[in-house]
Amino acid sequence: MVRRALNFCAAVAVAAVVGCERPSVEVPANPDTPLESDVVAAVDEVALTWGELTRMAPEGAFEARRQVIERFIFTTLLVKEAQAHGIVLDDAAWRDFSAQFADATGLTPEAYAQAHGGEGTLAALRAEALGWLFLDRVVYRGLAVPEEDLAADRARVAAEAAEARRRMEGFQTQVALGADFEALVREHSGVTAPIRVSLGEMEASWPPELVLRVTGIPVGAVTDIVELPGMLAMYQVAAREGEDFTLRVLALPLPTPNEALDDYLLLWRREEAYWAWFEEACHRHRVRCPLFPDLAPAQ
Repeated sequence: MVRRALNFCAAVAVAAVVGCERPSVEVPANPDTPLESDVVAAVDEVALTWGELTRMAPEGAFEARRQVIERFIFTTLLVKEAQAHGIVLDDAAWRDFSAQFADATGLTPEAYAQAHGGEGTLAALRAEALGWLFLDRVVYRGLAVPEEDLAADRARVAAEAAEARRRMEGFQTQVALGADFEALVREHSGVTAPIRVSLGEMEASWPPELVLRVTGIPVGAVTDIVELPGMLAMYQVAAREGEDFTLRVLALPLPTPNEALDDYLLLWRREEAYWAWFEEACHRHRVRCPLFPDLAPAQ
């Protein structure tokens, strides 16, 4: 998914530095003895120092420190780009962000900030909201999923479903000609172990038509092809004791259309647009990261 390195927790990690304009500090000659003022990452004139990093992530927490720096770079770039485009966090955008934040955390941004750092955290949350506003209005603007992409996936699903039906009809023909159903199950079925089920259990959870088909045939017989959600199947009653059945199932997966396909494909388009923007933004700004150089591709 689009990297939400700027997710709702990210604002806390960068509360002390996002939006602050302070003079940069040169990287120390001896990195083995860092000072609190040493720079571990910077975007233009906004710097994250070693002291700030150690307060946000404990010593030895390598991945946590990397995430803090990554969030700092992404957040600072987003805010700077938003400001360059003249985007302002208006009341409507803040209300929308606050609603999403409350859904995710159970707290309003104001309540969260009060419990986690006060005004600095609230300012960072507003910076994050501004960044997402920039993404929606600039980076993701006009993105859509072409109809041909959706049509291609629908065609794929239809072709796979037709192939599954063709195979199942072939098995049905083999059974009619006397093929060993148990051997077909072992070789081709997605459900190889026998199913033991009572009539009451079937009636409670199975489709009524399937219950009638299974209970209406003698031991050893095989049902016609049954279409179930995501599956084509034929059932054989291997044994029956009163209302207890042992069934063999020859099942093939049946692809179904992805109802959220357009959202899924749009997510990938946003992912691509996001990283394309990030690469360009790193070249428009002076991004430095002595501690993790790979996080600043343009340095």
